[in-house]
Amino acid sequence: HSKEEFNNLLKDYGSEFESEYGCSYATYVNERIQEDIKVKLPDLYSCLFFVLYQYKNGLIYDSLGFTFQMGGSTAYENFKRYSSLLENTLKKRQNLS
Repeated sequence: HSKEEFNNLLKDYGSEFESEYGCSYATYVNERIQEDIKVKLPDLYSCLFFVLYQYKNGLIYDSLGFTFQMGGSTAYENFKRYSSLLENTLKKRQNLS
């Protein structure tokens, strides 16, 4: 797929994040940092890439975590959170077409 398709999906992914969380991802990250929580995926581009990478490669979570410099349980939680966001994004896109 092309970079343009990825960027279009990323735009919708960002809108879905704001709809679900009530704030931008940047605000969400800043709140986590203030709570002294380390953020391994600094932007939505990274979140979407992380999810698509896992769907393509199907790694065990320890390997996925190693690849993205996080623990296996963190990789699992991030995958669960951000793949759900992708699923909701794609459902909304399908309903619009």
